[in-house]
Amino acid sequence: MHLTKTLIRNHCPLTGDAPIQYLTQNLHWRVSTIGGVEKPREEIPSLKVVVQSAGYQVADGVIGERPERGEWTRHSPVTRGRLGGVDHGNEF
Repeated sequence: MHLTKTLIRNHCPLTGDAPIQYLTQNLHWRVSTIGGVEKPREEIPSLKVVVQSAGYQVADGVIGERPERGEWTRHSPVTRGRLGGVDHGNEF
């Protein structure tokens, strides 16, 4: 699930620690069946929610070139200690 538009809509800068702090305080998740029935997270012990980000690099002076995505960075502190959250970076 992409979170960029939500961060922008909530006036959160997309650089530095601001997105991580914002998501740590405000990110919530639910689990539901295909039919839309909400399930308690306790019933899904395999659930793992992790937040990752990747920066994009735009070539200088090249108009029309697609930006190139950089390496993914995992932000375990966002979900650490919460039901379904990831407590450390290599938990997968």
